[in-house]
Amino acid sequence: MLDFFATWCRPCIDEIPHLITLTKTYPNSTLVIISISLDFPNVDNSVVRTFAKDMGITWTVARDTAGVANKYEVFDIPTLIFVDQEGNIRSRYIGLTESDALRSKIQLIIPEFVMPTAMMTLALAATLIVIRKRQ
Repeated sequence: MLDFFATWCRPCIDEIPHLITLTKTYPNSTLVIISISLDFPNVDNSVVRTFAKDMGITWTVARDTAGVANKYEVFDIPTLIFVDQEGNIRSRYIGLTESDALRSKIQLIIPEFVMPTAMMTLALAATLIVIRKRQ
């Protein structure tokens, strides 16, 4: 998920707790968040770094010094863009978006989170039985 934000943007700041909730729900190997600051050129690295630390951001934060927002057609902030495992844009949210709405989209993109744990365990057990019978 790409998170386009600015350090001075109140809705962007209000969205951070929702993103933190997602990082606690989904492991980094499943959901990767990259926050891209659109403060450039007015704000330097140290301001963005301090902002991230003060807000409790544990994922990757970068400054947009190469026009990434233009490439993704970001005109308003905050903007969240979901990119799937194959690099396809799957969804775009503009404005403050709560974690429940984001979670529902993640569950569509990452199907293994839709399957309940018990069903997943049974499916793995059945696969192991089939593999053992073939040996």
